[in-house]
Parts: sequence; C-alpha cells; structure tokens
Amino acid sequence: MRFWPILLLTWLAACSAGPSYEVNRFTGVAIARSGFATIDWTYPSRFEAEAAILQDGSDTLYVINIAVTRSDRNYPKISSVWVPGREINYTEIDSRRVGSDRQEVGYVQLNRALFEIAARDGFDISIISPRGSHNGHIPADTFRRALVLVDRSDT
Repeated sequence: MRFWPILLLTWLAACSAGPSYEVNRFTGVAIARSGFATIDWTYPSRFEAEAAILQDGSDTLYVINIAVTRSDRNYPKISSVWVPGREINYTEIDSRRVGSDRQEVGYVQLNRALFEIAARDGFDISIISPRGSHNGHIPADTFRRALVLVDRSDT
C-alpha cells in the first residue's frame, strides 16, 4: 500500500500545529490533517492525537495519528489501543528521541462511518502501555477539520 511511506513522512515532517492539506508531488497521495491536540498530559507522559485522511485515487484511508511522549527517558511501548468495549489495531511507525524525551508515534485506522460519527460526537480512546496508560476524548472538531479540508479540495 502506498499510504505507509506517506504516514511515515508525515511524522518525520514534524507534528503540525494546525490543519493542513497537501498532495505529495512524487506519489500523488493527498493528506488532510487536523493538526495535533493534547488529549492527556499526566506527568511524565503526554498523549497527542490528530485525525487524518489520506487519498490515493479511489482509495481513502481514515486514521488517528497518535504520539505519546515521555519526559522520564523511557520509551512508551504502547501495547494496545481501546475504544469503549473493544481493542482496535494500532500500528507503530517510529520510536525516537525528541531532545531528552522519548516518543512513540503510530496510528489506528478507522472506517469512514466511524470517522464521521467521531466528527459528530468525538472519540473516546484509551492508550495502554506497561509504563502508564492514557484515557481521553478526542474532540469532534478534530475530525471535522480533516473532513472540511478534504471537502474544500474537491471543489
């Protein structure tokens, strides 16, 4: 799948502070990103998330990009991601140093219907790690920003 390199490049390009829409000039894959929001900040760890939509022709991928950063020099080592009542598949993209902190980044994939429900109601999520867990609510506006960017690009 051609989305994997784009997801990796998205992370390596740094965490965007605000919404953005861009088309990769080499692959033609378009990505609409909501920009990262801090969901939970419980010392020594911070959980941030953003909604993203990737499009490659008729293929569309709906994801929540996840970043967990620890200031105690331990890597987060995310073991699972949960929504109320069930575990969802988490894919780690990278573990890296950010200054003296340690960060793990990855994503969970959603289907279109769940993404649109999240744009209406928000999204409850739990990140499980042997070094500490995070529970939070990703606001509906996070998902709406990505959907609006895609809608604007279609006009």
